[in-house]
Amino acid sequence: MNNKKTSFDDANFKVSLKKFLRDWSALEYEDNPPSALLQEKRYAQYGIKLPFKLHYEYKMPFGLESSYDLLFWLPFGGMGIKRPQDDKDWADYHMINIDNLSEKDKKQLSIYRTVSPQQLNMIIDWLGQISSDQMIAEIKRLNPELAHIKTDGKTSGVLNPVVDFVQGVAYGFAPEDIELCLTTKRGELQKIANSPRYQNLRFGHFTTPEHYEALLVAEQQIQQIEQAKQNNGKE
Repeated sequence: MNNKKTSFDDANFKVSLKKFLRDWSALEYEDNPPSALLQEKRYAQYGIKLPFKLHYEYKMPFGLESSYDLLFWLPFGGMGIKRPQDDKDWADYHMINIDNLSEKDKKQLSIYRTVSPQQLNMIIDWLGQISSDQMIAEIKRLNPELAHIKTDGKTSGVLNPVVDFVQGVAYGFAPEDIELCLTTKRGELQKIANSPRYQNLRFGHFTTPEHYEALLVAEQQIQQIEQAKQNNGKE
């Protein structure tokens, strides 16, 4: 009987976990879609095919469905933020007056309210049990193209290489772009991005000089296509 009860509870928990993360990630994706994917779609609309991939869909570890699930795990696993120990703190989500909140906050609050404080604690406990070392190792195992990227921070100018690595995977940045951020001093990255040659290229993340050169060519193609449209309209 106890075994059946445990199995039933586990099954219920898995359903609650997946639904909560699915809803949370969908809202986060809607509010902050991956810049690399948006740019890739933009070029595709003009019939432009880049000589490299801007956006990757990486395989997710530990049964997670969306790469954005990693962003919910990050505070409790990768950054080690401790959640409140008292269920009352989570219960407060059910007491907040939503009238003065932004639309995103209202939607996010409604997602938190789909689970009880106890269920939310269980979800965070489960995610928090996955250490950053475990998460990175499993991501690399499932995605060999990321296996060579070092996250020890020895040559990085970023404050937390683990966070930058996981966010890069969550947003689907190319392996070479993730590696660039984790192996280049911050000042050097800014020099690349602030170069007069690349100043008009703003894609939400840093990319390599080689990629910037190809993107410049693509942008010039777009300008030519738009100019041709205008000229045809004048005839």
